[in-house]
Amino acid sequence: MPKDKQTSSFVQPSDKNEPSVRAVRSAMAPGGLRDAVMAALGYSTEVRGARTGIAAADADVEAARSGYYPTLQSEVGAGTSSSHDYRVTLAQPLYDWGRTSAQVSGAQAGRSAAFVELSAQREQVMLNAASAYIAVARTTELEQVAADELTAYQRIGGLASQRTEGGYGDATEAALAQLHVDQAQSSLEEARGKIQDARSIFASRVGHAPGSLAPIPELSTTLKTALRLSGSKTAGETSLVERAGQSPLVKAALARAEKADADATAQKAELFPTLSAEAYVRGDSDDDLKNGIGLRLTGPTLTGFSNFKRVEAARHLAEQERWNAETSKRDVLRQVQAFLDQEPILRARQASLKEQRKRAVQLRDLYEDQFKTSTRTLSDLVTVQSDLTQIETALINARFDLYDLQYQAAGALGLLGDLLAITPVSEEEAALPSGNVPGSASQKQHSRRNKGRACNVCMSKKSGL
Repeated sequence: MPKDKQTSSFVQPSDKNEPSVRAVRSAMAPGGLRDAVMAALGYSTEVRGARTGIAAADADVEAARSGYYPTLQSEVGAGTSSSHDYRVTLAQPLYDWGRTSAQVSGAQAGRSAAFVELSAQREQVMLNAASAYIAVARTTELEQVAADELTAYQRIGGLASQRTEGGYGDATEAALAQLHVDQAQSSLEEARGKIQDARSIFASRVGHAPGSLAPIPELSTTLKTALRLSGSKTAGETSLVERAGQSPLVKAALARAEKADADATAQKAELFPTLSAEAYVRGDSDDDLKNGIGLRLTGPTLTGFSNFKRVEAARHLAEQERWNAETSKRDVLRQVQAFLDQEPILRARQASLKEQRKRAVQLRDLYEDQFKTSTRTLSDLVTVQSDLTQIETALINARFDLYDLQYQAAGALGLLGDLLAITPVSEEEAALPSGNVPGSASQKQHSRRNKGRACNVCMSKKSGL
């Protein structure tokens, strides 16, 4: 599998109609989240499977195009008394009511869907890797909070022991302090267990254990710029809906709907007879050799109403895929709107918690000084330390919750790779790993649609067949 290319700080989107998306500068930091995402793309079996799906779709296109070629058929029969007969027929389809053209269009739409599904799979793998990296960073900081809490309670326990030895307190204070030390030790072990779980998930998604952690790139500003949300509310909503429509999941569903439409057209064409030019040679055991050239009109094979029902089923399938596209678009909008709604709340919460932490640290230091002079009780120290731990935990969770929302929104929109300066795979590159075969003719012509053309001979001449 070829490695994903690194780019400069500016990445061109895959769709020329989409606005350019500028990568986050901090994403290029070595050894950080971007490196983990790149490793996950190379490690993912899902991405490799999606590439194989493109190769299979290429083969389907070539198989569909073979409908424009002549058909060679041969048969031999043997009977009693050394009797036998044989027949060789060469037939060139002349007119099939657009069936072959629809089959080619359907295969090409299937190929387009396979490519978009590769893009969607890559975005999902990148999001999973980023989420795993964020989880490791979150649990690492929470472990540090737990370790700081244990250190604080050990210090409080030492103060309580000094008061008891000096005759200013009783043994219950030291025993109570030790109880909180034991609880803090248990919390630290629990935090370490969560780190191990996060590291295991990271390794399963990226292919190796996490190393030293770099700062997580902030996506908010760049993501909002990509969404063009700086204008009026109405313009912003319109831009958001348009961008959601460019999500890989939405585009894949629409491509599948196009394929189903082409399949329905092909099924409908099969209800009509096919006109072919035919040359044949036949003979038997009596050396009776015959040959000839002519036209053949072949009617459809009708089994009850099944032929008509297949047309109806294909139409319903196309409609289903369009609804699936709408469902995917709504899900994308929901995730992006959650980010837009929660971001200001989480940022305000972080600012408030930072002020609370500053005051709590000052109050804890003051309480410890007062505890030494017997003007504060052990319960006062335990209460303020517990409050400080809760504030620090809430601050970390608020910060990493915002990271999760940013990356989920970017992944849903299909922008995560662009924001992390990872070049998207082109349609030519997508098929290379499967058998190392360069893009086939179907890739070069996949955007050409032959709708409304039913004459196979005309199509063959124009295609150089």
